[in-house]
Amino acid sequence: MISRNFLSNLKRINYKSIPVRSFSTFKVDSLKNILKSEIKHEENNYTPVDQNELNQFFQSTKFQFRELENSTKMELRKIENNLEITVNFHAKPPSPQPESEAGQEEQGMFIF
Repeated sequence: MISRNFLSNLKRINYKSIPVRSFSTFKVDSLKNILKSEIKHEENNYTPVDQNELNQFFQSTKFQFRELENSTKMELRKIENNLEITVNFHAKPPSPQPESEAGQEEQGMFIF
């Protein structure tokens, strides 16, 4: 629980007075090199997940996998001790999406 003192201190901060940081060319180039190295490592070391391992995971954890159509959102869901446990994540590159109406529920399918 957030204390009232913490919240009142947040309200007193003048965010306009906080300086904006910019990145130097050195830092940008260094970041580019790190990202290139990470991408190369992933390309050279990626192995797809074995379907048997996935099945074993789902059987042992009782999670259900749901991938929402036309969305980057995926989730794992299960009910344990009368509590619903949901793990949401975005695991694939985004694709252009048309604007949806507010309050419209996302639809997908469960995969077992």
